[in-house]
Amino acid sequence: MTTSRLPEITVTCRASHSFGTRAHGAQGVDCPQCRTGGERVKVWVPKDRPRTARELAERGAIDGPATAGPAALASAELAARWGSEQPWDGKIHPAAGRPGDVCPECEGPVSWEPGRTLIYCPACPRAGLPAAVTDHYARQAQRSAEVATRPDSADSAALRAARVRIRAIAQRMTDTVGGWIETFDPDGLGGNAERLALDYQAELTAYLPEIRQAASEAELTDIAAEITVITSRASSSGAIDTIEQQREALQRQHERAEQEERWAEASRQRDQEQLAAQRRAEVERQRQAAIAARPERKAIQGTTQRRPALPEPTLANSMAPLIVMMEHSREAKAKRVAEFGTCDFRHRKHPVAERIYGIQTTDWNGQGTGWAAPGAKQARACSKHFAEALTWVEQIERPAQTMPCYWELGS
Repeated sequence: MTTSRLPEITVTCRASHSFGTRAHGAQGVDCPQCRTGGERVKVWVPKDRPRTARELAERGAIDGPATAGPAALASAELAARWGSEQPWDGKIHPAAGRPGDVCPECEGPVSWEPGRTLIYCPACPRAGLPAAVTDHYARQAQRSAEVATRPDSADSAALRAARVRIRAIAQRMTDTVGGWIETFDPDGLGGNAERLALDYQAELTAYLPEIRQAASEAELTDIAAEITVITSRASSSGAIDTIEQQREALQRQHERAEQEERWAEASRQRDQEQLAAQRRAEVERQRQAAIAARPERKAIQGTTQRRPALPEPTLANSMAPLIVMMEHSREAKAKRVAEFGTCDFRHRKHPVAERIYGIQTTDWNGQGTGWAAPGAKQARACSKHFAEALTWVEQIERPAQTMPCYWELGS
């Protein structure tokens, strides 16, 4: 029995909320009104309250009918009815059957055994099972016969092999259709070729669910025949040749663009090498001219006179090499400024520019040509402002078929 069959009692929490509960003794119960208000208040049921309905009935029987509960009264009624039963004399006393209960052989009235598990026909005489029981046994026998007629392990293996074969054929067909779908891939195509590729690809893709759902080899054979008709139509109509010709043209165009890009890169390298060779030749010519312009040293005549004493070391004498080096550095910087210009970004002292950021034209393939766009803005930048210059050149307005770039100075 469960505690829910205990009689309900009323308890009160510390907030003076009264509510009913069927909990057993020594158990805490939450007050529903306090819990609704967001506070959890537990009320303990008295320890002397029974823990089960049976314990409550026993306690009521001990206390007497005056104090017994509903369960105790029901138990007392059952005990009284049991005591009023007469003891069995060892004989079966059949009872009259229901209207319509007839013997299956003579169709005469039958009697029932007290437990209603057997019927008796006084006229035959015959004893047997009721129709409901025989029908139940017939249904059980039918289910047993169905289990007995199930296929054995050999049949199961044959069926499993057939299913595996169907799945293998379906997988091969799926791979073949996938290859045709790749053949009709519309990526990069255009015009009539693209329309043909999309139509045939959609038609072949629609057969993939049919292949997966096929339940027999005959059905897969029919699907394969339909797919063959589609591919044969694509071949005979020239759709495949049209697609392949456009793809070959695109491939040749791509290869030609790559070749032109390699030629342009080689031409730029040759130009850079020629420029570097010209600069080296110019430096060598200037060096030879400077050597030729030096005055010839006079021969030192031998003498017995003592070398004049060196001047005393002073601050000016020690700083002279540093001053000469600084002067050479200043002249070199001035020369670079005159050749390359200064950085266009904010500096306290403008350094020499190392790159020119601007806009270059592009070819038909979207690649940069290295030539500056006519009338486009340019900015010179030192290494400190490469990032700012790149941001600037990407934000300025530029015409179509151009792209941002930069040119190295002094390389």
